[in-house]
Amino acid sequence: WRNWPVSWRLTAVVVAAVVLDGVLGGLRLAAAAQSTAQFGRVAQLAGLGQQVTGLAHAMEDERDVTAGFIAAGRPAAGMAAVQQDYAATDARARQVRSAAAGIGTAFPASTRAKVTTVLNRIGDLGGLRDAALHTQLPSLPVITDYSESITDLFSLNDEIAQSSADSVLETNVRTLGSLSRMTEDTSIQRALLYAAFAEHQFEPGALPDLITAQAAQASDLASFQAAASLAEQQAFGNTVTGPGVSSALLMEQHAIEVGSPQTAGLGISSAAAPRQWYAAMSAAISRMRQVEGQVSGSVVAQSRALRHGPVRSAQLTGILTGTILLLVLLATLVVARSLVLPLRRLRAGALDIATSSLPARVRELGEARD
Repeated sequence: WRNWPVSWRLTAVVVAAVVLDGVLGGLRLAAAAQSTAQFGRVAQLAGLGQQVTGLAHAMEDERDVTAGFIAAGRPAAGMAAVQQDYAATDARARQVRSAAAGIGTAFPASTRAKVTTVLNRIGDLGGLRDAALHTQLPSLPVITDYSESITDLFSLNDEIAQSSADSVLETNVRTLGSLSRMTEDTSIQRALLYAAFAEHQFEPGALPDLITAQAAQASDLASFQAAASLAEQQAFGNTVTGPGVSSALLMEQHAIEVGSPQTAGLGISSAAAPRQWYAAMSAAISRMRQVEGQVSGSVVAQSRALRHGPVRSAQLTGILTGTILLLVLLATLVVARSLVLPLRRLRAGALDIATSSLPARVRELGEARD
């Protein structure tokens, strides 16, 4: 290399700088691409979780209406309402199946297993409906079977933040899980008392299940308050309130205290009790779902924001890498010109002296007499 021309040596320096910059930039781009793919899966799972939450809501409504339908003796007049809920659940199930189709081998095995469980629970709907419509099963076993399926749905949302390593997203997911389970606890109470008011009595085991669901709601409320931000707690307190919520609480507490679904002391007739209870409790559940939708939207928005971060990082890295390469090339060109041009003039002058000026001078000195 010592005998290389100066231009070659400068080129070698430039090539080394370019290769080093390209390697470092490539490593950064590869890391950003990997993070983008990872957070893309998180965002995809958050979107699926949002669809699954909607499916859980539809199944809760279907279960509760079915419980009242069974308790009323499966009347033909009530079939239209049941079929309407079936159609709403089926529409949600199609959306979940479509979103679940994108959960491939790039996702963890635990996530794929829970997605499979969700799809299996969708497949179980036909059996649940057959038992409700074409058997003589009482309402309580049907409520229990529906509740087990719905509980399995919520476990999928717990997977959203597993691979994100983002504390904000993890907190939002915990908040959503507590709120979803609290809403489910409230819906179970709606189903149990709806059937009890329709039958004018508690089925064996229904009252303990009602008390258990009420306790579970209180526990999940405490978990929600521990995980939720102050703004989310205030939104819940301001939203889940009103005459309907108060009326539902009053009717439930009265039934638990007397141990029987009676409303005589509340000024509500036994014939109107099922309808009024369902309407009051539905108002409370609707308000809970409103807050739940806000938290679910925050989870989706946060997961998408995480995905955009590596994308912006990759873009910035590409711009910086290209800028550095351009600056290196421009600096090299300037330095090369400042070195090569004087050296070329020096070389030309030396050659001129060696081949022309010096021989001529020697001849002149040789010819001179003195």
